[in-house]
Amino acid sequence: KVALMLSPLGIALGDIRMAGLFMAVTALMCLSLLPVSATVTAEPPAPRSVRIDVRGLLGTAPSAVVGAFAVGLVNGPVIAIAPVYGTAIGLTQDQAAALLVALQGGSLALQWPLGWLSDRADRRLVIGGLAAGTALVSLAIPAVGRADAPSLVIAGFALWGGLALCIYSVCIAHACDLVEPDRIVPTVSTLLFCWAAGVTLGPIPGAAAMQVAGPGGLFVYAALVSAFLAAVIGVRIAQQR
Repeated sequence: KVALMLSPLGIALGDIRMAGLFMAVTALMCLSLLPVSATVTAEPPAPRSVRIDVRGLLGTAPSAVVGAFAVGLVNGPVIAIAPVYGTAIGLTQDQAAALLVALQGGSLALQWPLGWLSDRADRRLVIGGLAAGTALVSLAIPAVGRADAPSLVIAGFALWGGLALCIYSVCIAHACDLVEPDRIVPTVSTLLFCWAAGVTLGPIPGAAAMQVAGPGGLFVYAALVSAFLAAVIGVRIAQQR
């Protein structure tokens, strides 16, 4: 999270139209492999089988599967298009980069209290509450999204990140509560697949919403998806009572 917060600030270190910054990131990624390859720690045993099983996990933990996919649909476009949104409402390049810092900073700050809460309550309630909160904040951000109030926009992004970016972790915890220990690795892999599918598809409707409704359309889209997730979780909880 700290690395994700610091990396957007590197935009000011060079010209984003040139290859220098991209080459620097590539070099850092290569250097990050050295400590892993040089370790003398014994390699953990590999799982006997890891198979993506969306249908099977959907029958065991439907809230986690739907949650992971919906989170991908929302988080993908917001993270990818956040700087574009910032410049579209009139923020400077540095202020637009700060939106990414705010997203990850909010997630970093709230993951501890939300993790504590999810360990002591029905995790589905936490997922549903976070989704509903994300929907409300998504509607509020366009209302305060003005270039003459950058601090409000940044604060809104921090709150949004603290809610939306933490849902995926709670989905993983919820699913792992319902499977046998030897099924945790394929379970996490399946949820990662669902999240990645959402991240891959999400920018398409997110960008389309911005074309139709302007910059704020991105968060109208996020609000609709988040509200849908909250409704699905609410129905699941009601069905099991």
